[in-house]
Amino acid sequence: MDRYNKIMFWVNQNTQYSDGAKSDFARNADSWLIAYAWAKSMILVTNEQPSPNSTKVIKIPDVCSQFGVRCEDTFSMLHSLNIQFDLREAGQ
Repeated sequence: MDRYNKIMFWVNQNTQYSDGAKSDFARNADSWLIAYAWAKSMILVTNEQPSPNSTKVIKIPDVCSQFGVRCEDTFSMLHSLNIQFDLREAGQ
């Protein structure tokens, strides 16, 4: 809860974001996901791209960056896990 509260305090004090962006962020699960990843020292995987100049949407990677939470996209995660896909048909 402490990490969640710090995130929400930062969001609400940040004059960059519109009231609508703050309200949307408070209603969705993003803040909880970031807080959990932060508390457990985990990597948060998202397809969202950073948008540090955004005023209308608060992006997960931007909040993660603010709090030192490691964040990466799905393809980076698959690469780091050495996942390989073989699309050849079986038997060829």
